[in-house]
Amino acid sequence: MDRIFNGATVRIGLLLLALSGVVATCSAQEVSITCGKPTLLAPPPAATAGSTAAPAAPPSKSAGQLLVDPNPLDLKVFESAGQTTFSVLNQTSDNIQMLHFSSLGLLDGKTYQKINGFYADPPLSPALDMNARTDCTFILPPSNHAGAFAGTLRVVGNGFQKDVPLTIRIRGPYLSKWKEWPLVIMTVVFLLGWGTSLLLDRWFTLLSPRVQQLIPLREAQSSLKEFLGKVAAWEKTHSISLTIIGTVTAFDKSELDKLLKNVDAKSLTDLQQAAQRFTLADSLNDEFYTALQIAAGKIPPASLAQVTQLLDNVPRGTDPVAYRAALLHVLTTPVPPPAPAPPNAIAPFVVGISLATASAETLHREMELMDYLKLAVTGVVVWITAYTVYYLPNPSFGTSLDYLTLFLWSLGLTTTGSQLVNSVRRP
Repeated sequence: MDRIFNGATVRIGLLLLALSGVVATCSAQEVSITCGKPTLLAPPPAATAGSTAAPAAPPSKSAGQLLVDPNPLDLKVFESAGQTTFSVLNQTSDNIQMLHFSSLGLLDGKTYQKINGFYADPPLSPALDMNARTDCTFILPPSNHAGAFAGTLRVVGNGFQKDVPLTIRIRGPYLSKWKEWPLVIMTVVFLLGWGTSLLLDRWFTLLSPRVQQLIPLREAQSSLKEFLGKVAAWEKTHSISLTIIGTVTAFDKSELDKLLKNVDAKSLTDLQQAAQRFTLADSLNDEFYTALQIAAGKIPPASLAQVTQLLDNVPRGTDPVAYRAALLHVLTTPVPPPAPAPPNAIAPFVVGISLATASAETLHREMELMDYLKLAVTGVVVWITAYTVYYLPNPSFGTSLDYLTLFLWSLGLTTTGSQLVNSVRRP
């Protein structure tokens, strides 16, 4: 009676479970368990001739148990092509006509995704005798989510029940037609993180310093053009020629225009030196034009040409303050003596010797080729590292947390990316 009651209870519970919709996404049509022909483990020992031993008493109907091998069941979808095989052993005192497999659901404790309940009633032909086993093939319940789904598989036969811990590990997103999608997505996420890291590192270590030097050069180019226009207008207004300052500024502008046309071929050191030089020239030009404006307003017209020539002859030097003092001395002295050139006069700007066009292009092309080769080799090495550290040892790889961790790891592969990740991790 106990066995009948237990069997009826299990069946009613499974029926209510199905009607309530719990098995909507993982029903018996999606889960298949088939069991093969039972195999007798060890036949009972035969009685020997002349034996006087009393016959053994029949065992109790409730004695024994069902066994499942392996126990617990730890199934990896990508290693088993969506199915696995396990054995059910009849260690009871009864022959089993049918096995009932069921589960109330499997839950991933990290993402809280769930594989809903399922059941299956595979027929046994012939029956599973006492001390016999049958090998069952389990078509794993599907899930589009990655995770380690844990729960219990209940096996019932003739009222005997066995609960087996069941864990199904799935890499995601899972697509039955091609199981390598998680590896493809893992590679895409890795390339996205590493590529972002390379771009940031290239910007902050190579491009940003060059841009910082290019900005004052562009400003100096505009200032030199504006200064030449103002000097030309002043010369036309007062009919006075400024030979030295006009020539020097024209050469400066021509040299700066040439540098900016070929700025990509210049090193960062060249740009820094040029930015310092032309920023200084711009400051000296401002001082000179201010002195011209003062001279035009304060000096009598008869003496303006003489004072202007004296201003034009003042050595420019490398110190705007000293240059301003020399200009002021000319403006405030009636008959100023010739101003000696200061010992710290600015050195002429020397352009480095360039190679022949063909040789320079060849060397530049070879340097680019080696840079790309280094980048490719580095990419292969770090991808293998990501594969062996994050993907290969984790049969449930594919959650959003897994991909985020991989992205942050690949983002931190360069100096700039590492600084960015570390700054985000700080509380």
